[in-house]
Amino acid sequence: MATGNFKPSLKIVLENESGFVDNADHQKCSNLGITKQEYEDHMNKVITKDKVKAFTENDVASVYKMYWELMKCNDLPKGMDLCVFDFAVYREPKIAQRELQYVLGAKRDTWIGPITIGLLENMVAEKGISATIDTYQDHRKAWIDKLTSATESEKTAFKARVDIITAAAKGMV
Repeated sequence: MATGNFKPSLKIVLENESGFVDNADHQKCSNLGITKQEYEDHMNKVITKDKVKAFTENDVASVYKMYWELMKCNDLPKGMDLCVFDFAVYREPKIAQRELQYVLGAKRDTWIGPITIGLLENMVAEKGISATIDTYQDHRKAWIDKLTSATESEKTAFKARVDIITAAAKGMV
């Protein structure tokens, strides 16, 4: 299991997040993949756009840790933890949970619990961790292809990120 893999996974995810982005709506300005609103909600305090602009890894780590814990990444095999974590960060946790369950043939209840974890462990035992990572990440790319809200160039960029995460995940095992 991936206990202790949060910091290396966070580093990889942050390498694939954009820097400061200032949208017309200042609540949606973001840095390191975290919006002003998301940070304020998580920290229960109001911050300025300048604070968002100055975000460091330490500033956003607790927000990302929430994703890590929600996705039960400490209970997932090393490598798969990064893939599931990245999908949750990049799209949203419920989608990452649901699609993991789809790949595993589990009930798609958007909750990672003992049944989902057990099915994942069985897949790893049967196929190996590298093939399991490929199966999940290939499904992510197929899911991206079905997005109707993304342009072709956005889909290409999304899939390139999946390829980077796949390589990094395999490098962890």
